Amino acid sequence: MNILIVTQNIALGGAQRVAVQLSDYLNKNGHRAWIFTPHIDLAGVSGVARQQNYIECPYPILKKVGHEYKMRGNIFSLALNILRLRRYLKKTIKQYQIDLISAHNPPANWIASFLDVPVVWSCNEPVSLCFSKRKPDYFPLSVEPPTIASRFLQALYEVVDYSLCHWGIDRIVVLSRYTQKGVRNIYNRTADICRVGAEFSQIQGGDGHSIRRRFQCEQAFLLLQVGHFKPEKNQAVSVKALCLLKDRIPDIRLMFVGEGATRNDVMQLAEEVGVRDRIIFAGRIGDDQLRDYYDACDLVIFPSVRQSWGLIVFEALAAGKLSVASSDCGASEVLLDKQIGFVSEPTPEALATKVLDIWNGKSSGLFDGMVERGQNYMSEELTYEVYGRRMTRLFAKILAERSANRS
Repeated sequence: MNILIVTQNIALGGAQRVAVQLSDYLNKNGHRAWIFTPHIDLAGVSGVARQQNYIECPYPILKKVGHEYKMRGNIFSLALNILRLRRYLKKTIKQYQIDLISAHNPPANWIASFLDVPVVWSCNEPVSLCFSKRKPDYFPLSVEPPTIASRFLQALYEVVDYSLCHWGIDRIVVLSRYTQKGVRNIYNRTADICRVGAEFSQIQGGDGHSIRRRFQCEQAFLLLQVGHFKPEKNQAVSVKALCLLKDRIPDIRLMFVGEGATRNDVMQLAEEVGVRDRIIFAGRIGDDQLRDYYDACDLVIFPSVRQSWGLIVFEALAAGKLSVASSDCGASEVLLDKQIGFVSEPTPEALATKVLDIWNGKSSGLFDGMVERGQNYMSEELTYEVYGRRMTRLFAKILAERSANRS
């Protein structure tokens, strides 16, 4: 099969890592895969990402601000570049004799809809311009209060988005029941669930002692949160939970890995609640360094909201560390179903209570076997090898069905 993976960008991040790993699996298993994208930034990414075949398009839809990508221009310039990208994509399909398109992060689903080849959309989150009262399952790109103009654009967006994704996409794939429900409510379609996890070889074997020495926290009970500083990542909840725990757990510390728009706000909050001296802002690190940070911590926390999955939770498990995940993310389904981690409401009080319970139960052996059980489950169900195999089977099935319908 000749597969074209379409995504908004390739850079440091979990969603981008999934696209890269799928490409790698396809190319190593007798197929040909290319990644079609208008933005390629390989700084800090794994070696696997550097080995893929890229088709870089000349019509950018994002701009880099610091370490983050934001929409370039306004909604009208975005629409114009989507049309340009569609034309470029049609030429690419013919030139490379593409059999099927695997669309990933929006607006890849719009760019690839209604084409002559089958399209499978890997939907991390159905996104919208702002919060929608009519369809609250959307993930809003803006948290600003809607204006009259933005409400009008949102209504128009919903009509176009429904039309393209209901009729113009052959199959939708999601990571969790959480997102499957959202797809059903927004698009009136049933999505397939195909989950991803982590590659053990890329996560295990970290040098946590070097990280603890560098940040002078050798004896601390160390919490770790990995991710961009964005409102939905909820770092503020972690800071407030730390404030509730500072007098109950001796030498508790919190480490943030990542950069982003709300970093300064989080630092200011830490000063205001009196825990700045207990927080380590480690900054942005490359994929190849993550294993050291996972190895250094005692517990990973993931208090994010409106998240379709939570790859961090499973990377931590591959590294031998348990996590507390938000109940408002897809990863919590697996943690609860398989009893391989912890779940709390994404509030400071709930998170602090759960962390304290774990700290109190650690010495009693109450949680012995959870990591081993989790790693066994992951090796069977949540590796990129398993993900690639399942997606390949789905691609082959779709192509076989289309061939049968034509004959």
